[in-house]
Amino acid sequence: MNGSVTSSKIHRQPIFFMQQYINRPPSFGGLAQHCSTKSALTSTEPSAQNEEHETNPTNWNTIYHFPSIMLTASLKRLKFYPMVFTGISVPVSIGMAYFNIWSMTTAEIVGAIGLTTSLTFSLFGLITDNLVGFVYCDDRLSKVKISFLDTKGKRQNRIYSVDDLVSRTELPRSFLKLYFPVKNHENSDVYKLVHQYGEIYDIHAFNKIFGREIDTKQSAAAQCIVPVARMSQYGPHFIEPIVSREKIEELQSTGELSKISHVPIKAALSNQNCSVFYDPLVSQFTNYVMKQGNKQLARELVEKGFENIKRLQLERYHLSESDEEKAKLELNPRKLLHMAVENCRPMLQLTPIKRGGVRYQVPVPITEKRSYFIAMKWLLEAIREKERTVHFPEKMAWEILDAAANQGKVVKRKHELHRQCEANRAYAHYRWS
Repeated sequence: MNGSVTSSKIHRQPIFFMQQYINRPPSFGGLAQHCSTKSALTSTEPSAQNEEHETNPTNWNTIYHFPSIMLTASLKRLKFYPMVFTGISVPVSIGMAYFNIWSMTTAEIVGAIGLTTSLTFSLFGLITDNLVGFVYCDDRLSKVKISFLDTKGKRQNRIYSVDDLVSRTELPRSFLKLYFPVKNHENSDVYKLVHQYGEIYDIHAFNKIFGREIDTKQSAAAQCIVPVARMSQYGPHFIEPIVSREKIEELQSTGELSKISHVPIKAALSNQNCSVFYDPLVSQFTNYVMKQGNKQLARELVEKGFENIKRLQLERYHLSESDEEKAKLELNPRKLLHMAVENCRPMLQLTPIKRGGVRYQVPVPITEKRSYFIAMKWLLEAIREKERTVHFPEKMAWEILDAAANQGKVVKRKHELHRQCEANRAYAHYRWS
């Protein structure tokens, strides 16, 4: 549970066509432009402290989230409609009963329904006033931003210093222990933080901000702070685990490791380790080679392919006459696989988009992850297009060596795809229209 969630919860030089669209202004949205949106969190009461944050933006890390905050806000905003409906329908019902259009009993039922609905929504809005939906903290754990719902069901933000918050142990328990209050020393505002049904992403930062350390050996019911698990998937705020020692040492030297010390990390896969023999690309390529779950056979085929590559390269090495030719030869088959995949990665792909009853092949940029997938997929398709007398490891060695030298079927296939994208550049605007 330490440092994890307590709830359930690059390329080769592009052709002229790609450069032309990449250099376009953002309003046209170039082909290789990746669009992303970020939600802006604005404070409703700006102060001198907030103006300082505008000049020096703070990196806010999410440490708490209430999953049902959107539904709660919607219900709070509905409380005004029953009041208006009751105020209009009751006099109309009494008038219609007076003119014998319907009975007075019907008017009484309409009034009772409207009054009950109005009281129910008003009581719900009173209970959920100042309900905390998100809690953010900065990298130094010196400031905290609280996002809550006001009386009208709208989101409001407040930024406080951690030292100004009243400790959890100094505040009384709430009714039925559904939440614990969050209070500031300077004013009388009390915010309601639903700990039993919220998601706490960083329990150590949460305890440091709101006080009282939690004993992880105690049960969740005794703590009243660890929520139950709701889903097995990781949220978008999780980062991938770093298993390479070189990468970890690089982050430590640059100071980037301290910035992600409070960010939740996904659990490492069973085949990931920090061994010098582990290569993520080789492991992924082996998974693509595998059929019907027979991974042992896939590993043997890949290792035999690497052995054939090593034999071919050593033969060329000993046949080389000068030292310059020997220096140019790469003997490591794993590095040759990396070079082959990099040379086969496409930058664009064609997507059919229907406009006016006609389907156009529109060039769109491709993500890095999918480009690696397509490169290895094309390599395996070229390897499997072989005669029955040629074994898989032999064909694999030939194709990887050709692709590493920027030759072969797969490289030609990539260039052909780029030529088609350039030919269809007139349809590029259909991507956004």
